[in-house]
Amino acid sequence: MDLITVIIGYVLVGIGVSSVSAIVYLILGQSSDLAHAAALSAVSDIEFTGSLIGPPIIGLIAEHGVLSLSIWVIVHLGVMIFAHAAKGLDE
Repeated sequence: MDLITVIIGYVLVGIGVSSVSAIVYLILGQSSDLAHAAALSAVSDIEFTGSLIGPPIIGLIAEHGVLSLSIWVIVHLGVMIFAHAAKGLDE
């Protein structure tokens, strides 16, 4: 794997994460269920916790299995989160 491929991968991941984060904050601003400050705090806590806990969990799965298994676990979790969020938006 060469350096250009790695850099392109990081750029694509950054674009994906930043767009999802912006969409979450947009939906948060339009929500009337919670006070904006409480909702902002909850979303920020979840993002921060995920960024701290995610890499060690990936490493633990990769250490006891293979790296591709840990990546597939993350893909499946992402699909489940997406499906659950889409279901919540329909209600």
